[in-house]
Amino acid sequence: MRPKVVASFDSYTDDGLLKFSKQIRDSLKVHPAFQGDWHSAISLEKLSKAIDEFETAKEAAQYRDLQKIGIREGFREKLIIALNQTAHFVQMVGFGDYTILSGTGFEIREGKRSAPRTYAPLASPDYSVMQGDVLGMVIGTVKMAPGVSYYEVHITQGDPTVEENWVFAANFTRKNGSRMEHRGLNSAQKYSLRVRGVGDDGPGPWSDPKTILVH
Repeated sequence: MRPKVVASFDSYTDDGLLKFSKQIRDSLKVHPAFQGDWHSAISLEKLSKAIDEFETAKEAAQYRDLQKIGIREGFREKLIIALNQTAHFVQMVGFGDYTILSGTGFEIREGKRSAPRTYAPLASPDYSVMQGDVLGMVIGTVKMAPGVSYYEVHITQGDPTVEENWVFAANFTRKNGSRMEHRGLNSAQKYSLRVRGVGDDGPGPWSDPKTILVH
């Protein structure tokens, strides 16, 4: 099984997340495999902007102003999204090459298979979306299936029948459970989301797109 980028950032403290994000940014700036235009939904410039916005919001919230804490949490979520997008792109470019992945600043897991895989081919996920608990939030739910290591979510505000409109949104592992939260979306706008399971042998088919008007 190929080495994989570990894309799990929710457990970081604010200080830890900021330090880790800067480590990723600084590593990719000098990594020869990631120079030039990334041709992706994420870029070094977007990641750097997300880092700077979160750092500014974090400093502003240090005196426990509830409004500023809410703003900080919003920028934290945007930074985690940017990190997920960056991890997805790094994994795609590295394609299991440890010599490339190991210099990116991400934690790399070297997969070892102890027994042959016995799962059937991955099926299209049973996926649904609903409004979240706060403005600009959508919650997706998926029925966890055998053989899935994590679920990959794509999102678009364009025509969901056009493949080029879709961009990576996030990865969700089994430890997240079946609940997939997406924050920082624009209120009063429509979004379409889709999900697919990814196992040891690669991704399965996409779910049908789900379109929702975000509150």
